[in-house]
Amino acid sequence: MIFKKAAIAGVGLIGGAMGMDLREKKLAGAVTGWGRNLKKLQKAVELGACDEITLNCREAVGGADLVVLATPPAIILRQLKEILPYLKKDAVVIDVGSIKKPIVQAAELDGFRERGVEFVGCHPMAGSDKTGVQNASLGFFAGEPCIITPYKNSEEVTDKIINLWKELGSKVSVMEPAAHDEAVGVLSHLPHVLATALINTVKCYIESPLKASGLSGASLTDMTRVAMASPDLWYDIYDGNKTNLIKALKETETKLSQFRKALKKGNKTKIINIMNEAKKFREEL
Repeated sequence: MIFKKAAIAGVGLIGGAMGMDLREKKLAGAVTGWGRNLKKLQKAVELGACDEITLNCREAVGGADLVVLATPPAIILRQLKEILPYLKKDAVVIDVGSIKKPIVQAAELDGFRERGVEFVGCHPMAGSDKTGVQNASLGFFAGEPCIITPYKNSEEVTDKIINLWKELGSKVSVMEPAAHDEAVGVLSHLPHVLATALINTVKCYIESPLKASGLSGASLTDMTRVAMASPDLWYDIYDGNKTNLIKALKETETKLSQFRKALKKGNKTKIINIMNEAKKFREEL
């Protein structure tokens, strides 16, 4: 057992999966689920994601050795201030948000360290277009990347959180928060935007999804699956990482323009070179 008590804010897909693993692997003595929707929290208990639930912040995080903020980025920023008065000394707070620099900076400005509490930014690169604890499962993080973005943390605490994610089965890497945000802007956030743009483009040419369903192949299915992700959640992510995402979108626009111009001119050599370059890098990646 690593922690006597863990508290999870937001026992949905990611928070629920984490609670299930913490309990199953006996990494926490008890797991408390905290949220605003009693019905959803009760479902989390039924599915084994937590031992007890509460709608009260103080009840949730008071006495907890580990606090997991598994809510959207904008809510995480608010919760950092909300939980601070109730945290015990030596508690460790982590988040699972997909942007890191604003969250890590907020924790630093809020004065966690001055109160004897450490905050460690985390981003498990596991997910689904589905949401809710009903879609969580044991072993959800197994084999998936998890990026840790410590900031002035003690080596002991950083190692403790790295070990926690390894116990959950994740492949752990460590990055600076700003470097993380730049990387995921291209590797995660950009593909979501492109999936949305692609399916909306297809919509312009097809009278109805029903008529299209018998015609589209696996390529369209694979490339647009993430377009079904939660718009509210993903707006927060896009907005929180807008500088990096806008830069990636501009580069994408350049690449598309190059392809369009080559196709218009019938420049076979240019198009084949573009495709070979992509093919080679995709194989390496």
